[in-house]
Amino acid sequence: MAHYNRVIDVLLSKGVKPVVTLYHFDLPQALLDNYGGWCSAEIIPAFSAYAEACFVAFGDRVKIWITVNEPTVDLAFNSGYHAPEDIEAADTAIAFRAGWFLDPLTFGHYPEVIGKTWGEALPSFTDEESELVKDSIDFLGLNFYTGLYVSGKPVNDLSNTPAFPVTFPSNVYIGDFRDQIPIGKLEQDLGFIPKSLESVVLMLKTKYGNIVTYITENGYAELRNPELSLEEKLHCQDDARIQYIREHLRAVVSALKGGVNVQGLFVWSLLNNFEWLWGYQYQ
Repeated sequence: MAHYNRVIDVLLSKGVKPVVTLYHFDLPQALLDNYGGWCSAEIIPAFSAYAEACFVAFGDRVKIWITVNEPTVDLAFNSGYHAPEDIEAADTAIAFRAGWFLDPLTFGHYPEVIGKTWGEALPSFTDEESELVKDSIDFLGLNFYTGLYVSGKPVNDLSNTPAFPVTFPSNVYIGDFRDQIPIGKLEQDLGFIPKSLESVVLMLKTKYGNIVTYITENGYAELRNPELSLEEKLHCQDDARIQYIREHLRAVVSALKGGVNVQGLFVWSLLNNFEWLWGYQYQ
């Protein structure tokens, strides 16, 4: 507690408003061993007690709280083609990436397409639980980096192979190439597709109402070059990152003109960090 108190106080002294995420992939091992982690409702009292302790300790200075980081990782998809089955596949992909969480928080139930896919294996809400979660969202945090092509049939460059973070139904094929052409300008395997950011926030507005939205992560990492000096890293190597951030900010401005309720964008990341999949290879 003392450490985070110091962090919050220093941020405020420098004019930075802290936004705190309660859970970011760091579940205590005991909760996994004893309850099975997030797969069990027994974790709810533990998380509630933890959240309350944070609110009491830091709530006088922290006014924006995020519950769970990246329940799934992203939700921007472009239909690879324009046939009806591709549009359906894109809708299904969005349901499996975003609808898992946004449908219950908005409508009080899981997406219909997930129910059709999972059948009786899909957990159900009691009437009381449904009313509790329905319309309970204060704001939406959207982490956005890139987009993907989606098709409803097997085509070149698109795959149905199970992959992190979501295994899709058999009629959904995704990929960032179509006919060997990348979906956007590729830099270190990351497609620059700012139009997808505009599209996804407009789609969310249409589907879920004009929820207050923050782009809680948006940015670009590039392969570390150990041969460059610190001066070169700070100035000469950042052109692509500057372009990426500029174009995505423009996409947000364009979406704002379309009436979306985006109230902020967080660049990821302020500092180099240990990436889950790549360690310190990228910066």
